[in-house]
Amino acid sequence: MTLSAKWTAKAVTKVTKIKLSSVFLGESVPSRFPHFLNTTIVGVGSMPGKKIKIVLLFMIPVLLLGYLAFRGFENSAAYYYTISEVLALETNGSKLRIKGELVEDSVEYNPELPLLKFSLTDGDHSLAVRYEGVLPDNFEHADEVIIEGKFNPEREFIVSKLMLQCPSKYEGEE
Repeated sequence: MTLSAKWTAKAVTKVTKIKLSSVFLGESVPSRFPHFLNTTIVGVGSMPGKKIKIVLLFMIPVLLLGYLAFRGFENSAAYYYTISEVLALETNGSKLRIKGELVEDSVEYNPELPLLKFSLTDGDHSLAVRYEGVLPDNFEHADEVIIEGKFNPEREFIVSKLMLQCPSKYEGEE
């Protein structure tokens, strides 16, 4: 190496002042590594390492919140089946959301257990439903019922979540 090449190499290394140890996110290089690993890297500034750390610091929580939001909304999809669609499906014990009209005079409630049995219809077919829980206050006034749950082996629908759609007080009577 000529004298000018050595002088240029020393000047460049003093200007950048970046060691390979900074590539390891601030960790120092253990002494068992050869000395050339602890030498100066030419052409790399100190800001890219800091920018990467800052970007990672902000991106990790954003990605985590996005994932949690996705998982939260994934199970709350508003689609529900009609009774005809459910009877045509092969459910295999999967959780379903069904919407139907309450069949008059089909409601049986035992407050001691508490156990509620009723039937839903979509006009063509009906479905026997079983709900283990307290009778909702406005159950008798419900026009439509939305239920979530699974079929048992006797093809009776076991409800885990019961939602009512009551008539609006703003609609005119028919």
